[in-house]
Amino acid sequence: MNKFDKVFYSKKGIEHILKHRSIYNYQFLKIKTLVKIHFLENENSKFNERKIHLKNFLISFGAKTPSELKTNELHKWLKNYQLENNFTDKNMCHIKCQLNVFFKWLESEKIVNSNILIPIKFKQNGPPKKARVVLSTHEIRSILENAKKYKSEFLYSFLYTLIHTGARRSEVLNLNWEDIDFETNRITFHHTKNGESRSIDMANGLKLMLKDLKANQKCGIVFQDKNGKRVNRQNIHRTIKKFRTTYPIDNKNWGCHSLRHSFAFNFLKNGGEMYQLKAILGHKTITMTVDLYGNIQSHDISNPSPYDF
Repeated sequence: MNKFDKVFYSKKGIEHILKHRSIYNYQFLKIKTLVKIHFLENENSKFNERKIHLKNFLISFGAKTPSELKTNELHKWLKNYQLENNFTDKNMCHIKCQLNVFFKWLESEKIVNSNILIPIKFKQNGPPKKARVVLSTHEIRSILENAKKYKSEFLYSFLYTLIHTGARRSEVLNLNWEDIDFETNRITFHHTKNGESRSIDMANGLKLMLKDLKANQKCGIVFQDKNGKRVNRQNIHRTIKKFRTTYPIDNKNWGCHSLRHSFAFNFLKNGGEMYQLKAILGHKTITMTVDLYGNIQSHDISNPSPYDF
Protein backbone atom coordinates (compact mmCIF):
# COMPACT_ATOMS: atom_id res chain seq x y z
CA MET A 1 0.00 0.00 0.00
CA ASN A 2 1.52 3.33 -1.05
CA LYS A 3 1.08 6.67 0.73
CA PHE A 4 -1.83 7.67 -1.48
CA ASP A 5 -3.75 4.44 -0.82
CA LYS A 6 -3.37 4.95 2.91
CA VAL A 7 -5.41 8.12 2.68
CA PHE A 8 -8.50 6.06 1.91
CA TYR A 9 -8.27 4.33 5.27
CA SER A 10 -7.66 7.47 7.31
CA LYS A 11 -10.25 10.21 7.81
CA LYS A 12 -7.55 12.41 9.27
CA GLY A 13 -5.43 11.87 6.17
CA ILE A 14 -8.29 12.79 3.87
CA GLU A 15 -9.03 15.92 5.89
CA HIS A 16 -5.36 16.85 5.61
CA ILE A 17 -5.58 16.65 1.81
CA LEU A 18 -8.75 18.75 1.86
CA LYS A 19 -6.91 21.46 3.81
CA HIS A 20 -3.82 21.34 1.60
CA ARG A 21 -5.29 20.86 -1.86
CA SER A 22 -2.78 19.74 -4.43
CA ILE A 23 -3.81 18.92 -8.00
CA TYR A 24 -0.72 16.75 -8.29
CA ASN A 25 -1.76 14.63 -5.33
CA TYR A 26 -5.39 14.43 -6.41
CA GLN A 27 -4.44 13.16 -9.86
CA PHE A 28 -2.52 10.30 -8.33
CA LEU A 29 -5.19 9.23 -5.83
CA LYS A 30 -7.14 6.05 -6.48
CA ILE A 31 -10.79 6.34 -7.49
CA LYS A 32 -11.89 4.62 -4.25
CA THR A 33 -10.10 7.36 -2.30
CA LEU A 34 -11.59 10.13 -4.40
CA VAL A 35 -15.05 8.66 -3.83
CA LYS A 36 -14.43 8.90 -0.09
CA ILE A 37 -13.39 12.54 -0.43
CA HIS A 38 -16.41 13.24 -2.63
CA PHE A 39 -18.75 11.95 0.10
CA LEU A 40 -16.96 13.96 2.79
CA GLU A 41 -17.58 17.11 0.77
CA ASN A 42 -21.08 16.11 -0.42
CA GLU A 43 -22.91 14.21 2.31
CA ASN A 44 -26.15 13.90 0.33
CA SER A 45 -24.54 13.10 -3.00
CA LYS A 46 -26.76 11.23 -5.45
CA PHE A 47 -23.71 9.18 -6.38
CA ASN A 48 -24.75 7.01 -3.43
CA GLU A 49 -28.39 6.76 -4.56
CA ARG A 50 -28.16 3.12 -5.66
CA LYS A 51 -25.51 1.49 -3.49
CA ILE A 52 -25.38 -1.70 -5.55
CA HIS A 53 -24.25 0.22 -8.67
CA LEU A 54 -21.68 2.19 -6.68
CA LYS A 55 -20.35 -1.04 -5.16
CA ASN A 56 -19.94 -2.71 -8.56
CA PHE A 57 -18.29 0.40 -10.01
CA LEU A 58 -15.73 0.45 -7.16
CA ILE A 59 -15.05 -3.28 -7.47
CA SER A 60 -14.16 -2.76 -11.13
CA PHE A 61 -12.38 0.61 -11.02
CA GLY A 62 -11.65 1.52 -7.39
CA ALA A 63 -7.96 0.65 -7.65
CA LYS A 64 -7.37 2.85 -10.72
CA THR A 65 -6.51 6.52 -10.87
CA PRO A 66 -8.83 8.80 -12.92
CA SER A 67 -6.19 9.12 -15.66
CA GLU A 68 -6.05 5.32 -16.03
CA LEU A 69 -9.78 5.02 -16.71
CA LYS A 70 -10.76 5.53 -20.37
CA THR A 71 -14.13 6.02 -22.06
CA ASN A 72 -13.98 2.77 -24.04
CA GLU A 73 -13.17 0.77 -20.90
CA LEU A 74 -16.04 2.36 -18.97
CA HIS A 75 -18.41 1.85 -21.92
CA LYS A 76 -17.50 -1.84 -22.15
CA TRP A 77 -18.11 -2.28 -18.42
CA LEU A 78 -21.52 -0.58 -18.64
CA LYS A 79 -22.59 -2.77 -21.57
CA ASN A 80 -21.51 -5.95 -19.77
CA TYR A 81 -23.26 -4.74 -16.61
CA GLN A 82 -26.42 -4.24 -18.65
CA LEU A 83 -26.25 -7.76 -20.11
CA GLU A 84 -25.50 -9.44 -16.77
CA ASN A 85 -28.48 -7.78 -15.07
CA ASN A 86 -30.87 -7.71 -18.03
CA PHE A 87 -31.22 -3.91 -17.72
CA THR A 88 -33.04 -1.85 -20.35
CA ASP A 89 -31.47 1.23 -21.94
CA LYS A 90 -33.71 3.30 -19.66
CA ASN A 91 -32.19 1.58 -16.62
CA MET A 92 -28.72 2.32 -17.97
CA CYS A 93 -29.58 6.00 -18.40
CA HIS A 94 -30.38 6.13 -14.67
CA ILE A 95 -27.12 4.36 -13.80
CA LYS A 96 -25.15 6.71 -16.04
CA CYS A 97 -26.80 9.70 -14.31
CA GLN A 98 -25.69 8.32 -10.96
CA LEU A 99 -22.09 7.84 -12.12
CA ASN A 100 -22.13 11.24 -13.77
CA VAL A 101 -22.43 12.95 -10.37
CA PHE A 102 -18.95 11.71 -9.50
CA PHE A 103 -17.38 12.36 -12.92
CA LYS A 104 -18.76 15.90 -13.03
CA TRP A 105 -17.23 16.46 -9.58
CA LEU A 106 -13.85 15.21 -10.82
CA GLU A 107 -14.08 17.68 -13.69
CA SER A 108 -15.18 20.58 -11.47
CA GLU A 109 -12.25 19.92 -9.11
CA LYS A 110 -9.89 19.89 -12.11
CA ILE A 111 -8.78 16.37 -11.25
CA VAL A 112 -9.59 15.44 -14.86
CA ASN A 113 -9.71 17.64 -17.94
CA SER A 114 -13.00 16.26 -19.28
CA ASN A 115 -15.89 13.99 -18.34
CA ILE A 116 -15.28 10.60 -19.97
CA LEU A 117 -18.94 9.61 -19.50
CA ILE A 118 -20.26 12.19 -21.99
CA PRO A 119 -19.61 10.14 -25.20
CA ILE A 120 -21.43 7.09 -23.75
CA LYS A 121 -25.08 7.05 -24.85
CA PHE A 122 -28.12 4.91 -24.08
CA LYS A 123 -31.54 5.33 -25.69
CA GLN A 124 -33.94 7.01 -23.28
CA ASN A 125 -37.08 5.65 -24.92
CA GLY A 126 -35.84 2.51 -26.58
CA PRO A 127 -38.04 -0.60 -26.75
CA PRO A 128 -37.79 -3.10 -23.86
CA LYS A 129 -35.09 -5.70 -24.29
CA LYS A 130 -37.62 -8.52 -24.28
CA ALA A 131 -41.36 -8.86 -23.89
CA ARG A 132 -42.59 -8.88 -20.31
CA VAL A 133 -44.05 -12.23 -19.28
CA VAL A 134 -47.05 -12.06 -16.94
CA LEU A 135 -48.64 -15.17 -15.48
CA SER A 136 -52.26 -15.52 -14.38
CA THR A 137 -53.29 -16.75 -10.94
CA HIS A 138 -54.15 -20.12 -12.51
CA GLU A 139 -50.69 -20.38 -14.13
CA ILE A 140 -48.96 -19.42 -10.86
CA ARG A 141 -50.90 -22.10 -9.00
CA SER A 142 -49.90 -24.65 -11.66
CA ILE A 143 -46.21 -23.73 -11.30
CA LEU A 144 -46.34 -24.29 -7.53
CA GLU A 145 -48.16 -27.61 -7.84
CA ASN A 146 -45.57 -28.90 -10.30
CA ALA A 147 -42.63 -27.48 -8.30
CA LYS A 148 -43.79 -29.46 -5.28
CA LYS A 149 -43.43 -32.67 -7.32
CA TYR A 150 -40.10 -31.65 -8.87
CA LYS A 151 -36.92 -33.19 -7.44
CA SER A 152 -35.14 -30.17 -5.96
CA GLU A 153 -34.12 -29.24 -2.42
CA PHE A 154 -35.05 -25.59 -2.85
CA LEU A 155 -37.19 -24.92 -5.94
CA TYR A 156 -40.67 -25.09 -4.39
CA SER A 157 -39.87 -23.02 -1.30
CA PHE A 158 -37.88 -20.49 -3.34
CA LEU A 159 -40.65 -20.02 -5.93
CA TYR A 160 -43.31 -19.87 -3.22
CA THR A 161 -41.43 -17.02 -1.53
CA LEU A 162 -40.95 -15.12 -4.80
CA ILE A 163 -44.59 -15.52 -5.71
CA HIS A 164 -45.97 -14.29 -2.39
CA THR A 165 -43.59 -11.36 -1.84
CA GLY A 166 -42.92 -9.95 -5.32
CA ALA A 167 -39.26 -9.73 -4.27
CA ARG A 168 -36.29 -9.89 -6.60
CA ARG A 169 -34.34 -13.12 -7.01
CA SER A 170 -31.23 -11.76 -5.24
CA GLU A 171 -33.30 -10.43 -2.31
CA VAL A 172 -34.81 -13.87 -1.69
CA LEU A 173 -31.55 -15.78 -2.19
CA ASN A 174 -29.82 -13.60 0.43
CA LEU A 175 -32.40 -14.29 3.14
CA ASN A 176 -31.20 -15.62 6.49
CA TRP A 177 -33.50 -16.95 9.22
CA GLU A 178 -32.83 -13.87 11.34
CA ASP A 179 -34.59 -11.87 8.58
CA ILE A 180 -37.84 -13.75 9.20
CA ASP A 181 -39.80 -12.91 12.34
CA PHE A 182 -42.58 -15.40 12.99
CA GLU A 183 -43.73 -13.44 16.06
CA THR A 184 -44.48 -10.22 14.16
CA ASN A 185 -45.24 -12.14 10.95
CA ARG A 186 -42.77 -10.06 8.91
CA ILE A 187 -40.01 -10.82 6.44
CA THR A 188 -37.20 -8.29 5.91
CA PHE A 189 -35.09 -7.91 2.79
CA HIS A 190 -31.72 -6.28 3.51
CA HIS A 191 -29.75 -6.83 0.28
CA THR A 192 -31.96 -4.73 -1.99
CA LYS A 193 -31.37 -3.04 -5.32
CA ASN A 194 -31.77 0.47 -3.92
CA GLY A 195 -29.69 -0.27 -0.81
CA GLU A 196 -32.58 0.26 1.63
CA SER A 197 -34.03 -2.55 3.76
CA ARG A 198 -37.77 -3.18 3.62
CA SER A 199 -40.15 -5.39 5.63
CA ILE A 200 -43.46 -6.83 4.48
CA ASP A 201 -46.17 -8.93 6.10
CA MET A 202 -46.14 -12.62 5.25
CA ALA A 203 -49.19 -14.34 3.79
CA ASN A 204 -50.34 -17.15 6.06
CA GLY A 205 -49.34 -19.83 3.55
CA LEU A 206 -45.85 -18.36 3.24
CA LYS A 207 -45.45 -18.26 7.02
CA LEU A 208 -46.45 -21.94 7.38
CA MET A 209 -44.19 -23.01 4.49
CA LEU A 210 -41.18 -21.20 5.98
CA LYS A 211 -41.83 -22.66 9.43
CA ASP A 212 -41.80 -26.17 7.96
CA LEU A 213 -38.62 -25.35 6.03
CA LYS A 214 -36.86 -24.03 9.13
CA ALA A 215 -37.73 -27.16 11.12
CA ASN A 216 -35.61 -29.24 8.71
CA GLN A 217 -32.57 -26.93 8.62
CA LYS A 218 -29.63 -26.34 10.93
CA CYS A 219 -27.81 -23.23 9.69
CA GLY A 220 -28.94 -19.64 9.24
CA ILE A 221 -29.33 -19.71 5.44
CA VAL A 222 -32.95 -19.98 4.29
CA PHE A 223 -32.47 -21.38 0.79
CA GLN A 224 -29.82 -24.11 0.72
CA ASP A 225 -28.60 -26.62 -1.82
CA LYS A 226 -28.06 -30.30 -1.02
CA ASN A 227 -24.69 -29.46 0.57
CA GLY A 228 -26.21 -26.90 2.95
CA LYS A 229 -24.70 -23.96 1.07
CA ARG A 230 -26.56 -20.86 -0.09
CA VAL A 231 -28.27 -21.37 -3.45
CA ASN A 232 -26.72 -19.08 -6.09
CA ARG A 233 -28.01 -17.49 -9.29
CA GLN A 234 -26.53 -20.20 -11.50
CA ASN A 235 -28.29 -22.95 -9.52
CA ILE A 236 -31.61 -21.14 -9.79
CA HIS A 237 -31.20 -20.41 -13.51
CA ARG A 238 -30.31 -24.02 -14.39
CA THR A 239 -33.04 -25.52 -12.19
CA ILE A 240 -35.81 -23.27 -13.51
CA LYS A 241 -34.71 -23.88 -17.10
CA LYS A 242 -35.01 -27.67 -16.63
CA PHE A 243 -38.25 -27.28 -14.69
CA ARG A 244 -39.76 -25.14 -17.47
CA THR A 245 -38.86 -27.81 -20.03
CA THR A 246 -40.53 -30.50 -17.92
CA TYR A 247 -43.60 -28.40 -17.15
CA PRO A 248 -44.12 -25.84 -19.95
CA ILE A 249 -46.87 -23.20 -19.68
CA ASP A 250 -48.27 -22.20 -23.09
CA ASN A 251 -44.74 -21.59 -24.40
CA LYS A 252 -44.25 -18.78 -21.86
CA ASN A 253 -40.52 -18.40 -21.24
CA TRP A 254 -40.97 -17.19 -17.66
CA GLY A 255 -38.22 -16.54 -15.13
CA CYS A 256 -37.80 -15.14 -11.62
CA HIS A 257 -38.53 -11.57 -12.67
CA SER A 258 -41.69 -12.74 -14.46
CA LEU A 259 -43.01 -13.75 -11.04
CA ARG A 260 -42.30 -10.23 -9.78
CA HIS A 261 -44.16 -8.73 -12.76
CA SER A 262 -47.00 -11.21 -12.20
CA PHE A 263 -47.21 -10.25 -8.52
CA ALA A 264 -47.55 -6.57 -9.47
CA PHE A 265 -50.09 -7.24 -12.24
CA ASN A 266 -52.32 -9.46 -10.10
CA PHE A 267 -51.98 -7.13 -7.09
CA LEU A 268 -53.31 -4.19 -9.11
CA LYS A 269 -55.94 -6.33 -10.84
CA ASN A 270 -57.28 -7.34 -7.43
CA GLY A 271 -57.68 -3.71 -6.36
CA GLY A 272 -54.27 -2.99 -4.84
CA GLU A 273 -53.05 0.62 -4.89
CA MET A 274 -49.97 1.91 -6.73
CA TYR A 275 -48.38 3.41 -3.60
CA GLN A 276 -48.85 0.13 -1.75
CA LEU A 277 -47.20 -1.71 -4.64
CA LYS A 278 -44.27 0.74 -4.59
CA ALA A 279 -43.63 -0.04 -0.91
CA ILE A 280 -43.95 -3.81 -1.34
CA LEU A 281 -41.64 -3.98 -4.38
CA GLY A 282 -39.09 -1.55 -2.89
CA HIS A 283 -39.05 0.97 -5.74
CA LYS A 284 -37.16 4.18 -5.07
CA THR A 285 -39.90 6.41 -6.51
CA ILE A 286 -43.60 6.11 -7.38
CA THR A 287 -42.68 7.18 -10.92
CA MET A 288 -40.76 3.94 -11.38
CA THR A 289 -43.78 1.90 -10.26
CA VAL A 290 -46.17 3.80 -12.52
CA ASP A 291 -43.79 3.53 -15.51
CA LEU A 292 -43.56 -0.24 -15.06
CA TYR A 293 -47.11 -1.14 -14.08
CA GLY A 294 -49.31 1.86 -14.82
CA ASN A 295 -50.44 0.55 -18.20
CA ILE A 296 -52.87 -2.11 -16.98
CA GLN A 297 -55.58 -2.48 -19.63
CA SER A 298 -59.32 -1.99 -19.11
CA HIS A 299 -60.10 -5.59 -20.07
CA ASP A 300 -57.70 -6.79 -17.35
CA ILE A 301 -59.95 -5.40 -14.61
CA SER A 302 -62.63 -7.71 -13.27
CA ASN A 303 -65.95 -6.08 -12.37
CA PRO A 304 -64.89 -2.51 -13.25
CA SER A 305 -68.16 -0.94 -12.08
CA PRO A 306 -67.71 1.12 -8.89
CA TYR A 307 -71.30 0.29 -7.84
CA ASP A 308 -72.60 -2.67 -5.86
CA PHE A 309 -76.28 -2.36 -6.89
